[in-house]
Amino acid sequence: MATVLLTGGTGYLGSRLVGPLLGAGHRVVVLKRASSSLARLGAFVERIELSDELPARADAAVHCATNYGRSGDDPDLEEANVRLPQRAAAVPGLRAFLNVDTALPPEASDYARTKAGFRRWLERSASPPVRVNAAVEHFYGPGDDPSKFVSHVIGRLLAGAERIDLTAGEQERDFIHVEDVTSALVVLLDWSLRAAGGFHRFDVGSGAPISIRALVERLRDLTGNEVTRLAFGNLPYRPFEVMKSRADTAALVGLGWRPRIPLEEGLRRTVEEERSRLKP
Repeated sequence: MATVLLTGGTGYLGSRLVGPLLGAGHRVVVLKRASSSLARLGAFVERIELSDELPARADAAVHCATNYGRSGDDPDLEEANVRLPQRAAAVPGLRAFLNVDTALPPEASDYARTKAGFRRWLERSASPPVRVNAAVEHFYGPGDDPSKFVSHVIGRLLAGAERIDLTAGEQERDFIHVEDVTSALVVLLDWSLRAAGGFHRFDVGSGAPISIRALVERLRDLTGNEVTRLAFGNLPYRPFEVMKSRADTAALVGLGWRPRIPLEEGLRRTVEEERSRLKP
């Protein structure tokens, strides 16, 4: 059993990782703000250690905390995406540090730029002995932040919105269910605790991209929505738009991991759970 420091444990991905970490036999220390809501942790609150400060020691750290910078000029971007993980990586006793990174290139956004900044720092650092960077593609699942793309589209469709403004939708994205992401992170953490020292890179995704247009049209079918107009082309592509993103999962598959939830099943499950959650 390892003592695992988890940043971002009260957020969506981090809270979904707590159960698998406990199931793998680890002791979990969740770093949180004093103001953080514990709602996503549910019954796990009694089985983990909650701390407003970094622990005196830990065997490994998983950095899930992130700031997407969706509110524009956000001074907390550097704090959440660079300085916090730097401090977490300095906790005494760490054998391994697992960084949950983005697959987006640095020029895509300020969020991606700051994530790249920490990734470069981690690669150059001499400690902890094992440093693993997991570049995660676009993950989705029930209960995610409504500002995330899949959640936003499902919410609008279930609400029967008159119109959803979209780009032309030619971009191809590698979508992966959150449960497959958490299973990959547990595999990477356990491997990192046994691995030789150094910096190691892994991609986390399904390996099967789909166009944004095809995804949105499939979501419309799954929700049974016949009223919302999908206004493809009403929005311009962003500067530095990524037109194709696909994870190369060969290294991760080599550790015995494979995604278990096909896109069709994952989207259907997400739609149904969101439909149930939104019922009055």
